[in-house]
Amino acid sequence: SSMLPVADAAMEHRLYLPLAGLIISAGALLARRPGRRVGRLVIPAGFALAVVYGGLTHLRNRDYQSAERMTRATLAQRPDNFRARSTLVMDLLDGDKFAEGEQEARELVARLEKGIAQGGAFAEVGGMNAEGYYPVGLNQLGRALLCLNRIPEAIAYFDRALAALPTHKEAWLNKALALHIGGNAESALAAIDEALRIDPSYGNALAARKV
Repeated sequence: SSMLPVADAAMEHRLYLPLAGLIISAGALLARRPGRRVGRLVIPAGFALAVVYGGLTHLRNRDYQSAERMTRATLAQRPDNFRARSTLVMDLLDGDKFAEGEQEARELVARLEKGIAQGGAFAEVGGMNAEGYYPVGLNQLGRALLCLNRIPEAIAYFDRALAALPTHKEAWLNKALALHIGGNAESALAAIDEALRIDPSYGNALAARKV
């Protein structure tokens, strides 16, 4: 439904336009005069389909009630969708569910390590395989530990994320926050500056630098 290539081709909201052709074609076929026997079946069959698909739509709409519910529904279908699991961690942390966030972050890291051990077999959206997403998982686990005020553990995971991807600006900023909470203001500023060296327009780092 687009002239532009996108990483996420399988999106429900992208199905409306492609379905238009099918719906018009079906309507055109039904508009023709069917035989008497077929004509008797059209209305009840259409009603039955409407009830079935209406019920399925209602069930699917329940998944849209919250971001957490949507990501859990995605993971029920694709447990090794790294980005969905990372999104779930963010949703849990934003909802102050820190212990659950840590648990899901550890599950994410474990699945990433399994994927790396299998040669990056768990390729996911946008061509991001297990090895490529590993720093993201480590950073997410560090964030969960930071939210639990387990500062040394959090810094250790941020360091692991940065060892895997030195240009991970979010990990630098999160490490800066952990260092600041831990009372190491000088090292925190150095970490913020490193994030800004990577991306001078990084808004969160610029805001943190002013504090």
